[in-house]
Amino acid sequence: MAYSHTSLRNARSGNVKWTLRVALDREIYHAGDILQANVFLCVVEPVHCNGIMGYIRGEEKVTWSEKTARRAAGEEVYSRQNEFLNDKMIVAKPRMYGPGEYVFPVVYQLHSTLPLSFQLKCPPATALNGVHAQLGYVFHVCLNANHGVMVEAQQEVVIEEARVPTRPLIGLEAAMPALTTPPAVPSEDRLLATLDKAAYRPGDTLRVRCRVLNCSTYRCDGRESFTVLLRLFQDVIVAVAPLKQGESSRLLCERSFQVATNATAFELPLELVSGPNGAAPVERSFYSSFVDCRHRLAVEGFMPNSSGVVKTEVAVAIL
Repeated sequence: MAYSHTSLRNARSGNVKWTLRVALDREIYHAGDILQANVFLCVVEPVHCNGIMGYIRGEEKVTWSEKTARRAAGEEVYSRQNEFLNDKMIVAKPRMYGPGEYVFPVVYQLHSTLPLSFQLKCPPATALNGVHAQLGYVFHVCLNANHGVMVEAQQEVVIEEARVPTRPLIGLEAAMPALTTPPAVPSEDRLLATLDKAAYRPGDTLRVRCRVLNCSTYRCDGRESFTVLLRLFQDVIVAVAPLKQGESSRLLCERSFQVATNATAFELPLELVSGPNGAAPVERSFYSSFVDCRHRLAVEGFMPNSSGVVKTEVAVAIL
């Protein structure tokens, strides 16, 4: 079991009089699961308890800083929060407790529509600086003892995705074909790309299937290959205010390939990892009250005999 331990010292004597512990039956839950927990009350000296209350709370919070000329430091820090869940339950009724340890079982069903837990921290980028956003849950218990003393304990509840879909997700198939962006300079070459799956897990390897159209112009200079560059970006949009948004974008990983000039269709892999030497899986895509975190794959072809780079982008769903 996962444990949380919180004790309160009596202000007059400095001795520990009563303590609470919370133990969950597992570390990870899915929306709709049954949460089972034990609340432990350890009593050193007799205490009259006015009841033990339990709360399941869910809250989203985002903090960020913006560049400004109004302060000498050049930045102002802001925050927003939204408590979307606050369920209350009676763990124990009022009574007198003598010395010893008491155990109170708790059973609670998580709502089937609860959003997943997440933590997101963006590096400094453009006008949106150092964004930190998180959505989390806690099981909080509170004992109102005699003399108005309060004893509390809490344990984090983590909610994750149940499993990877075994079938393509409805509505995501339409996002698989890339929206071809116009080349930076006029060119007859076109690059199309589609992904091998509708959605991925962090650490998976995606495969992008590419096709080159109107490619006759670059086969005449005698080159045997051309360069194709894959870049995975994370785009974060934060609702700073109802009518104001902050945006940032960062490169997570990239890989370069040499493709034969006579290949009009080819498939390229990219592992969904980031950090130094690909040390960490990329974060998942998600949407919440304040934050929209998306991923996109940019495919760039440096065609021989072409005066510019041929580009295309495709949305990547990471669950």
